[in-house]
Amino acid sequence: MSIDLCSYSPLVQFQAIAAGKMEAAKIHAENAIRKKNESLNYHRMSTRIDAVASRVQTACTMQKVGFSNDIVNQGSFRKLM
Repeated sequence: MSIDLCSYSPLVQFQAIAAGKMEAAKIHAENAIRKKNESLNYHRMSTRIDAVASRVQTACTMQKVGFSNDIVNQGSFRKLM
């Protein structure tokens, strides 16, 4: 039975060290660190995109509210005339 492991799995690193393949273990460790940093960077980018989407949605809502207020104000002004 074969287990499909990613190259940055701690088990792969342990197996490489146990087999005496220090260079391979070092490469696996570097890959693991790089993948972890990549994951954190994607998470940061996702958070920023969510914040921008929220600002855009708020701006659209405020524009609609402003437009509605203008219509109400025009109607009120006409009734006063």
